[in-house]
Amino acid sequence: MSKKKAVSLDVKHLKPLPKKNHYYVLPNAGIENVSSQFNDEIKILKIDPDTIFLNFNKKISKKVPVIVNFKIDYFNNYQPSDSLVLTPAFVTISGAKEFIDKVNSVETKPIVLQKVKKNISMQVDILRTNELKLLELVPSSVKIELKVTKHTEGSIELPVEFINIPSRMSIKTFPDRVTVRYNIALEDYEKIKPTDFKAVVDYSEATKEKNKLKVKLVKVPAKISSPKINPEKVEFIIRK
Repeated sequence: MSKKKAVSLDVKHLKPLPKKNHYYVLPNAGIENVSSQFNDEIKILKIDPDTIFLNFNKKISKKVPVIVNFKIDYFNNYQPSDSLVLTPAFVTISGAKEFIDKVNSVETKPIVLQKVKKNISMQVDILRTNELKLLELVPSSVKIELKVTKHTEGSIELPVEFINIPSRMSIKTFPDRVTVRYNIALEDYEKIKPTDFKAVVDYSEATKEKNKLKVKLVKVPAKISSPKINPEKVEFIIRK
């Protein structure tokens, strides 16, 4: 089986094309130079293709964001406990402007992980799409890190507070407390306190036609996820 061999072509006799910075070279015109790069047992008779087109443009560079092509299936009750960290988050592409302008982001090669229950730390190559084939890419890979921990469900009971109440008005809700259920990393379970939350109803949303208002969480700790309020609405009466 024949092996591929790189050869050098003398381009000092480039011929210009009508389009600016575009040239062509006839490799068969320098066939003796190509033959000299092989041993005496090989004689080059013909080079195909007989014309090679070259495009010389000013090299420019720009930074583009990296998009992670990620699909993860977590083991029972395991979830990410923090945001994914990408290093670097941007890469530099370099080449001709006409190609650079077509690329606004790059993505990693597809990553598929099953039943994950440990922290993730891995080096992933950037996917070489057709748009990137004629461009330089630095770096050509990125590091992905994601903290994964076992999660559990937590719950907490909160008083309902009113906002935007007119002066000298007293309002009471039924019920006057709600329960918030949420997911949290097992290691952070004991760190959550009632003061980390705040549940409110907005009196400005009240109308004569309805005596129920939606409860909103206006303060939650960053460590929790998927908070749900029960009940979602409360009745209210105005005390005079």
